[in-house]
Amino acid sequence: MSSLRLADLLFRPQALRDLAMKQSYAAVVAVNAINGIFLMIALWVQMQQMFTVSLIITIGILFGPLAGFIISSTYSRVEWLVERTLNGRAARDELYRLFSWSLLPLSFVALINSIILIKIGAASGLANAAILLPTVIALMLTLRNYCVNLSAIQRFSVTRGAAGLFLATISWLIVMCLGLAVLSLVISFGSGQGFREMLSQISG
Repeated sequence: MSSLRLADLLFRPQALRDLAMKQSYAAVVAVNAINGIFLMIALWVQMQQMFTVSLIITIGILFGPLAGFIISSTYSRVEWLVERTLNGRAARDELYRLFSWSLLPLSFVALINSIILIKIGAASGLANAAILLPTVIALMLTLRNYCVNLSAIQRFSVTRGAAGLFLATISWLIVMCLGLAVLSLVISFGSGQGFREMLSQISG
């Protein structure tokens, strides 16, 4: 991604919205995969002291696309359902495209920023904060762009768009927490069942 293209997507919400709506569905799927890989590596690279860089990259490539797909698919669906109650007019596909493309500049900046932070090594708290400043700025611009573009495709005012974004995010977090809790219970139950079967075989 060239610096000019990145700046265009960060500072011009209209340019990002046009790109998201014009690209093919295959391109959206690819962007989801890239977002997942970039963000997973950016997060895991902070644990370089425990894992090798090659392992971190491998984990990002293997599991990043799935994480990107799950996050984008569930968020856009929850957002579509929540914002329909606010008379939102966007189709679910439009929300899916917008969410996926809106994350791309942020995920790219976060990845580069994390690599720089690791390369520089240990530094003071103020120095680390200064190094992370580009990611913070990219996050703020991403939220601004998403809110503006969301308001445009939903035919919302900016205030209603911000309210819809807040409600959708809270709802999505609740859904994800419930999903993780159910998954944890299923895994625990399965492990318990396997343990009991093993004990019965030994005793038998």
